[in-house]
Amino acid sequence: MVTIKPRIKIKIDETDLENRRNYAVTGEISLSILRRFQKPLQENDDAHLESVGGVGKLLLEEVFSLPGIVDVFIHPYSLNVIKGEAFNWEDIEPGIITALKRTFGPEAEQVEVVHAGEAEEEYQEEKLLKETSKKTVR
Repeated sequence: MVTIKPRIKIKIDETDLENRRNYAVTGEISLSILRRFQKPLQENDDAHLESVGGVGKLLLEEVFSLPGIVDVFIHPYSLNVIKGEAFNWEDIEPGIITALKRTFGPEAEQVEVVHAGEAEEEYQEEKLLKETSKKTVR
């Protein structure tokens, strides 16, 4: 029997706030409802870290090990990251993407990373192509 591995997508959404980005994912990264964590992690965060599950806890620890990360919101299918004002996304984001990819491990055959604007453009192009092909078939 052939096992089909899931295709994982990470959609990066640059929010209205320059120091905040959201990473929506198609694989589960947390077992809890929305949780907020701030750097540095505190001893009283242990119960909340346990509530996000082993995968979520490892992801949070890896993301917080990156320089410039000050605040993270985690949800089963998204990670919202806030950076310090003096830091650049170009320096931080590769580490966040690596941490997310590592989260899915060998379960994911491939991980696709798209920016929100690109994903919307692709969706509109696919929709137009489908509509055009329907008209051509008639």
